[in-house]
Amino acid sequence: MNRRMKGAFLVLAGFAVASSGHGAEVTFEGEVKGLFKEYCVKCHGSLFPQKKLKLTSLKHVMKGGESGAVVVPGSPEKSLLVQGLKLPKADVRRMPPAVEGKDLSASQIASIEEWVRQGAR
Repeated sequence: MNRRMKGAFLVLAGFAVASSGHGAEVTFEGEVKGLFKEYCVKCHGSLFPQKKLKLTSLKHVMKGGESGAVVVPGSPEKSLLVQGLKLPKADVRRMPPAVEGKDLSASQIASIEEWVRQGAR
C-alpha cells in the first residue's frame, strides 16, 4: 500500500471510530437511567420488581436480581443485561418483552453496551 492510500485509510478508519460513539463517555445518570426509565422500570422499578431486578438506580442495577449480577463492568459480552437486550425479537427472554410493544433502537442498545464496556459508572 503506498503512502497516499495508507494515509487515506487511516483518516477513514479514524472517522469510523469517531462516528461509532466509542470513546465518548456514557454514564448511568447521563444516558442509561433515562433509557431504563422509559423502557424498563414498568416491570423493574416497583416495590416488587420482576425477577427482583430493580433498574431505578446504579446501586440497584449493580446489585442485580434473582439471577445474580446482570452487569459485569467492562464486559458487555458477559453481562446478562446486554445479552437480554440483544436476543432476537422472537425469543421470550428478550428485554423489553415484545408484549410491551416498545423496543430500544440499535443505537440505544449500543449506548448501554458501551456504558458496560466503560465500567458501568
